[in-house]
Amino acid sequence: MLKIGNIDYTVQLLNSSIYFCLNKKELMMPNRRDFLKQGTVVGGVVSLSSISLYSGKLSLLGGKAHAKEAEPPPSPIPEGWQPFTQNLQAPLRLIPVPLDPPPGTGELLPEDGIGAQVGSEAVSNGIAQEFFDKRFNLSREDVPEPYKQNLITYQLTMREFMVPMFGDGFPKVPKVGYFGLSDGVLDGEELPMPVPAPNSTIIARFKQPIVVRVTSRINVEASVHLHGGHNPAHSDGFPDFYVLENQTRDYFYPNCVPRHDGDLSRYDNFDLSEVPSTLWYHDHGMDATGFNVSRGLAGYYLVTDELERELMNPEREGGQVLPNLETDYGVFDIPLALSDQRLNPDYTLHYDFLDHNGRLGDLFTVNGFVQPVLKVQRRKYRFRILNASNARWYTIRLSDRQPFLLVATDSWLLPEVQRHRKLTLSNGARRDIIVDFSKAPNELFLENIMEQEDGRGPKRINPKAKVRLMKFEVEEEGDEDVKDNLVIAEGTKLRPHVPLNPDDVQITRTFELERRNGAWQINDKWFSPRRADAVPALEQTERWIFKNKSGGWSHPMHVHLAAAQVQKVNGRKPPADVRFNSDLLALRGGDEFEILIRFSTFTGPFVFHCHNLEHEDMRMMGVFDPRPVGYLSPLDGKTAVDSSISGLEHEPDDDDVFEDLDLSPIEHEGVGHPHGDFEAGGGGVAPSPDEKEQENESGDDRRSKRNPRGG
Repeated sequence: MLKIGNIDYTVQLLNSSIYFCLNKKELMMPNRRDFLKQGTVVGGVVSLSSISLYSGKLSLLGGKAHAKEAEPPPSPIPEGWQPFTQNLQAPLRLIPVPLDPPPGTGELLPEDGIGAQVGSEAVSNGIAQEFFDKRFNLSREDVPEPYKQNLITYQLTMREFMVPMFGDGFPKVPKVGYFGLSDGVLDGEELPMPVPAPNSTIIARFKQPIVVRVTSRINVEASVHLHGGHNPAHSDGFPDFYVLENQTRDYFYPNCVPRHDGDLSRYDNFDLSEVPSTLWYHDHGMDATGFNVSRGLAGYYLVTDELERELMNPEREGGQVLPNLETDYGVFDIPLALSDQRLNPDYTLHYDFLDHNGRLGDLFTVNGFVQPVLKVQRRKYRFRILNASNARWYTIRLSDRQPFLLVATDSWLLPEVQRHRKLTLSNGARRDIIVDFSKAPNELFLENIMEQEDGRGPKRINPKAKVRLMKFEVEEEGDEDVKDNLVIAEGTKLRPHVPLNPDDVQITRTFELERRNGAWQINDKWFSPRRADAVPALEQTERWIFKNKSGGWSHPMHVHLAAAQVQKVNGRKPPADVRFNSDLLALRGGDEFEILIRFSTFTGPFVFHCHNLEHEDMRMMGVFDPRPVGYLSPLDGKTAVDSSISGLEHEPDDDDVFEDLDLSPIEHEGVGHPHGDFEAGGGGVAPSPDEKEQENESGDDRRSKRNPRGG
């Protein structure tokens, strides 16, 4: 008998193998979380392999008790299958639909604030308060022209589907995706085959607000995070602001960026250097992110503004620089999501809940297809390359060694075009490149030359260990009516960069990344969603230092809400592709990154974390709660959050493995949003001892600098 939480499971030992199964309903919190914690307790001794969740069962498919570093069995390969025979497809583009009831329908609280929808029968967890505020919702009637934009609404459903990862005629693989009205196919009707993954690309415009209504038809808690976005905390995908099974949540994306001086009443002072280009959205459910993302909960979110659309304009003086997203999406502007996968013998996805090192696969997919092929013309293409893998790093190159042009790093266009022959992408990173096939051989490959053996991180760049991810077949004759008018070269100007000034730094914070009991900590603490580990002052520049002290383990760190500007890597000037705006800091073993960052517009809570998703799930995550100057955070580790916002009630967790973890709902606090005018209330809780120490060390007593302002 194996006891996990309050449930006893029967375990049968057969020929040194462990088998058990339980009803999928029992995977809901807290029982599944207890199961994960059990893995931390025993992780240094034994692990269980080949765990999969599908069709109502959590099962060990022949998995043996094994040493922690043991390799699971290889994925099955269908008889007769050959790589580079299945055509690659771009993710489907999501089409707007009206929402019924419209966003904002529900109970509004508080009356003396800017309002908050706390939920209704149709929308379980309401919508961000900022939806009701003209400063963020640019579709409001009282917003002056030319900033007034129509509200665009979308609908997505998370549900299971079957993917022909190997192509037609071969076994399909059960996955989970975000589905809506895409290319004329309505959710609930028969889907086009093969179905690309990631799916449902959203194409947005700067200053044009969007509401995405998300409904869950899966039996694992989920939370949607728009990676790289500048959004209210309510819509940011905080780890336990859930969308639960058969529930619905409205996500409000204002598609705004910080203002230069933080004055939210003005509409002419946006920091245009932070307008994003290539974002992606993915699951961020607490303790379940790795599992959910590995099953396919990921999608692209692409943004343009006047500047980038001008670079896409065929009539531009000096020539068109980038493909036109509106007309060329999926044709000459193509997302390429890289993800490694591992399958059980029955072609279900392999996932080991007790392996906290990082999930690695032995199948390499692009847009969900195993080693596909793409037919291209002899012209220039933009590829938006995303590392959507849980733990694998990639160093990409073209097989003929020709250079390509880098136009964007992570979410943002670069100040000018760079020329590279290879680029390294840590988990969650993006690199947008221009490839010119005009003089290419008839066939060439996108290759990965980063050698990696386990979840510890990349071992080394090794061309001898190359993996061909996908094939390009170059057609001799293209469409004569489609001309390649792109005028782009190394040094072509793109988006002007506005650097943060080191002289403006008000406080320096240091975050040490460590390993403990087979799991992961920041500054000797496990993640708690109810404890603010940092309370930055809105509109003030801070210096953050990340130190990887976990031995040889790699930790790509992601900070929500704002762009990080890397100043130093191990005391030296950073690599060329990360010298401007980044949202992934690729720390390998022993690395130290120094960044400047400034949080604007929205109060928290937000998180920062390792983007090796198994490290994130096993607690390498911290909370920061931006507040106006002089105000403290209510997140003291004990105070509850309104369950209409968090979505789920929990009992306090006093397990020693997860110290200070309090999952109680928060009461009477507009999480992520101030209640009216800060000047009238102030309040909050006292800073933690660590926060006090950081303030004292920096010489910055923010409490004496009262400049209250609602955010």
